[in-house]
Amino acid sequence: MKMKLRVLSLAVLLTITASGCSTAEPSNTSRQALATSTATADVTTEAMHTVLMENHAFTPTTLTIKVGESVTWTNKDSAKHNVVFEEFESSLLGKDESYSHTFATAGSFSYTCGPHPYMEATIVVE
Repeated sequence: MKMKLRVLSLAVLLTITASGCSTAEPSNTSRQALATSTATADVTTEAMHTVLMENHAFTPTTLTIKVGESVTWTNKDSAKHNVVFEEFESSLLGKDESYSHTFATAGSFSYTCGPHPYMEATIVVE
């Protein structure tokens, strides 16, 4: 939601700047706001990764992230699901509940759902 608000704010700022001064340079304040919004948007986009538990499947089934980034799993099914890795697991999640984990090391990490082991997916950390 914050990302959408930042993008919308940036679009409004660009529209005002473009329509108000067709040939003039944007002010230093406008340039600073634009630079700050862009930098914040890039950081937010890179750090946010989501996996949905929906229709008794993980979506996406393979997700590639960078070391130090987090993944949030959100259950969209009425059935309870969890995330089970070799080294750790989440508690059972009810509908619309979430679990997040930050990956500190590179590698390929396969996981399943405890109650539904046919639900399989992989996080690739580069």
